Amino acid sequence: MTIGKNLTALALTMILSLFVWIPPAGAEERTHPIDQWVEEALAADDSTAGMRETYAEGLKRWDGELNAQYRLLAQKLRPEAMEVLKASQRLWIKYRDAEEKAAQALGNELYEVNEGGTIWGVLTAERVMQITRARARELEGYVRLLTGISDEP
Repeated sequence: MTIGKNLTALALTMILSLFVWIPPAGAEERTHPIDQWVEEALAADDSTAGMRETYAEGLKRWDGELNAQYRLLAQKLRPEAMEVLKASQRLWIKYRDAEEKAAQALGNELYEVNEGGTIWGVLTAERVMQITRARARELEGYVRLLTGISDEP
């Protein structure tokens, strides 16, 4: 029974994500404030340490945004839909954790294969941030669908 609920939650998430990411004709996506902050921080300090710190702070900011969007959804959804969202979020957390481990392993492998190089740690840090960014934007899209807001931030 739990597997069926988890599969239903995953299927619903996948279907809804199609609607979330299809912009209306002629719509231009505006830069999210967190993305803007990351761009500015990278421009201000493009050292390896600066980039890694920027992506670590970006991850914290995106995690905060993800939690804020989740709370907004919780206020808007009926109990049945909220249970589906909870199941989906639990699966996403497992995915996130596994993907972060994979990104770390790949970064380590690339470091070894290329006999060093600090760029691999930067790319890994960026990937880890992007995982949470993507989910935060998905949840934001659900909130926008439920509230009828169509403009990007």
